[in-house]
Amino acid sequence: SLGEIRLKIRLVVLLALCILSDSVVSSLRIRTMGKSNGENPSKRQKVESSPFSSLISPKLVDPSKLSSYSDQFKNAIAFPHSVLNPLCDDEKLKTIFEESLQNLRADLKETDLYKLYQTLDLANITKDDNLPGLLSLRDAIYSPEFRSFIQNVTGCGELTDKIDCSSYVYDQGCHLLCHDDVVGTRRIAYIIYLTQDEWKDEDGGALEIYPISAPDTPGTEPVERILPRWNSMMIFQVTPGVSFHAVQEVAADRPRMSIGGWFHAPAKPHPDPEPAAEAAEASFAELTSAGAGAEGLASLRGLVHAA
Repeated sequence: SLGEIRLKIRLVVLLALCILSDSVVSSLRIRTMGKSNGENPSKRQKVESSPFSSLISPKLVDPSKLSSYSDQFKNAIAFPHSVLNPLCDDEKLKTIFEESLQNLRADLKETDLYKLYQTLDLANITKDDNLPGLLSLRDAIYSPEFRSFIQNVTGCGELTDKIDCSSYVYDQGCHLLCHDDVVGTRRIAYIIYLTQDEWKDEDGGALEIYPISAPDTPGTEPVERILPRWNSMMIFQVTPGVSFHAVQEVAADRPRMSIGGWFHAPAKPHPDPEPAAEAAEASFAELTSAGAGAEGLASLRGLVHAA
């Protein structure tokens, strides 16, 4: 009958509406899946694959270890400093090391104050330089996450994203005399050691920490020597007339390789130095001049394997 036909049509319509409703709910669930506290899944995926998360060792940035790092830094002898270890995923750092040997070139720099090999400023490397691992390491070190970690360890205040670093090789006879590292807005200095073989006291090349014997004057003997250990990062606070350090002359017939640089404050954290100190500062600032000259240029692989 007509009534039965109408009833069947209504049932079919109701069934269709139910199916459509379930489909809408399922679609909404799919769209919201993976969201937590307003987090965008695509953004979370980007963070998980960032240079910081893929390279920096989770053991290093474990929040439970922060207080011990901070205590070590603040209570260090002579001036605030600390050694962070391990910095990176070990196998990835080995790849970065080999990549650097293959593709970086260094310039011999020598004055009365220092003798060493330095590459170009790593702020200038791009994806076209065939250094993807080194580029990722640089970006990881200057990432907001790692800068925040350094700020929490050191209590140094805000650090900018200014990139300021180079690779260095000290072969036999190379050295760096005592200085405090004060140039412009530098706040925290760091050294990432890429010396693979076990380094001993008799090899030289240690980072020497000096006390103050008088205002703005370092003592004649270091109070601590820090050997270049593979996959470790030495950090110290840059303070005028206080953060005196040097690199001991390398005695070994094998090179000491590292990446060294600075984290910068938004503005000069200290007053301008006195004229005499300013002259010394200018001399050491030459180590950060852009690019390597043609004279004395050598491949890192040649330096490392010549020994």
